Amino acid sequence: MHAFVVAQLLRSKRRVLDHAVLADEIKRRWPEAETNPWRDEITDNELAKFSSLDFTFSNLEEFSNHLAAKHCYLMIRDCRDEIYISDTPLVMHNQKQFGPYGNIGIGVPHIEIYYPLSPDIVLAYMCRLTMKEIESKQDEQEKALSTFSAKKLLTTGLTPEEAQLLAADRAEIKRAKTYYSMMKNDRLAPLSPDNVLFLNSLQVSSSYRYIAARKPEFQFVRKALKERPHWKEGLKLQVS
Repeated sequence: MHAFVVAQLLRSKRRVLDHAVLADEIKRRWPEAETNPWRDEITDNELAKFSSLDFTFSNLEEFSNHLAAKHCYLMIRDCRDEIYISDTPLVMHNQKQFGPYGNIGIGVPHIEIYYPLSPDIVLAYMCRLTMKEIESKQDEQEKALSTFSAKKLLTTGLTPEEAQLLAADRAEIKRAKTYYSMMKNDRLAPLSPDNVLFLNSLQVSSSYRYIAARKPEFQFVRKALKERPHWKEGLKLQVS
């Protein structure tokens, strides 16, 4: 399964274009460099496709091992919103920043990876470092609420407003812990409208040629591309 997911990433149109960007940059910096020794037999475009394919199979095991080290689970659609898929179906997100080298890559710490399997199911990968951070944050939040509640009860007591806010915070922590437990232990988690919006945003920003869905509901795509015109070109490899 991991090898299949990696192949979907490396065979995408965007990855072929990335190889072309590197070739063009080499030509720009070193005009005399021979980038296609078989020019009489194969075009530069076909060579780029072959190079991308060769890179895929040469690195399939290494990239698959990166996925095997992560926690994988299924996200099941639990709302009416449509899940998008694009010509770059495997999308990634990282809330951490690592300076000029970027934060997107299968082996980058804290990376999140999502791949739609059907209009209702998304295969997800979460870095185990992120899982440890989530668990620590949830424990800290519970301790902070318990400490606050105990101090209030031993002094002035809780006002009705404070009691209401405390109950709301506890309910939210319980909801978050229940969701996390499903994701970790059951390897299943529901897809809410907010989850679908987030995943669809990744599909639109990563796509190169098209966006598809089970039903023709593309209002979000039109709005997103109007507000962010640079998404029309997808995520590009940058060489500096």
